[in-house]
Amino acid sequence: MRRCRWLFLVVALSACGGGTLFTPPDTGRGNWLVTGGGGGGLSSVADGPTPPLELLWSHDIGAPPVGGALLAGSLLVQATQRERLYAFDLATGDRVGRKGSKAALCGPPAIIGRFGEFLLTSETGRKPRVRAYDRRTRKIAWELEHHACEPVSGRGDTALVVTGSGELLAVSSTDGEQIWSVMLPHHPTTGAVFTQTLAIVGGEDGALIALEMGDGTIAWQARLGESGAAIRGQALATQEHIFAATADGRIWCLTRAGVVVWSAKISGIPAVGLSVIGGTIVVGSSDRGVYALNTADGRHLWRYEAGGIIRSTVAMTDQVVYVAGSAGMLEALSLESGAQIWSYELDGPVHTPVVLARDLLTVTTQSGTVYLFAAQSALR
Repeated sequence: MRRCRWLFLVVALSACGGGTLFTPPDTGRGNWLVTGGGGGGLSSVADGPTPPLELLWSHDIGAPPVGGALLAGSLLVQATQRERLYAFDLATGDRVGRKGSKAALCGPPAIIGRFGEFLLTSETGRKPRVRAYDRRTRKIAWELEHHACEPVSGRGDTALVVTGSGELLAVSSTDGEQIWSVMLPHHPTTGAVFTQTLAIVGGEDGALIALEMGDGTIAWQARLGESGAAIRGQALATQEHIFAATADGRIWCLTRAGVVVWSAKISGIPAVGLSVIGGTIVVGSSDRGVYALNTADGRHLWRYEAGGIIRSTVAMTDQVVYVAGSAGMLEALSLESGAQIWSYELDGPVHTPVVLARDLLTVTTQSGTVYLFAAQSALR
């Protein structure tokens, strides 16, 4: 009976899969970047799973992951550091696809296109390139001969690619044709994120750069602090504000026009990725802390002492913060108080994001194990 209920849950959450790595697309989840979330960098799901969670399945992929998992239709797709992408059936955990590459994957894969019809990979090596695969035909749709290891963002028919030479490219998701390209005034240290009208990239010397989506002209630049610390991970854009972190341990809030509203200090180096929901922004740190700040003024709300270093984005619902780090523990914290309310011991440290989708949660360890959990309440 439990298995039947779980199968019903997956059907309710997913489009029908084709049983291959490049299953027909599902528009309900979109693109989840290495730093969490979609084109705006958001890594929260208001109606995500509520603990306690139940482990549905786990699988060994033989190598550490590249980025977090992608939940694509009825599949979970995970890239590895051994030039392979794996696809697993969400319902059964069966491996239904594996794709090898002649070059190492240097950046996390992404799902792009108006209907999520393309899977994008970034390859390094003698001939670095960005490749887009048609998820229906499983063939290469287009490719760009650029070294581009920062996360790629996609929205509608446009993808934003930051290159190793310091360019920002806006290209058509359908055929890879260049819409515009700009040599950034500061060398980029992050991928780009979207607002409604801007592309935002972080760079060296604390530079946050906003470009017009229409033609790539620079709308504004802001230097965050005087220390020269680089922007740490992609910015995060909400309806009213832009949030960013710098490597000197400061979290910044700006208006959409690039005016600094506040900055707040945390201990250690911020994790690569911020997460926000409602009036709370949460970030992990190299000091093993998880920090919650008020989005209005940067006031510290709480700090949780995790068992290890937090390297990547935490994931949030409107009640719960999920975090995993170098201690190999998946922990659920109360968003209101920061108190631990649930935990699960994994088989190794975690350097990549915890990924949420409605009643599901997935996380992949550096030991090469993919875990898929579901809320127990969804299985009853």
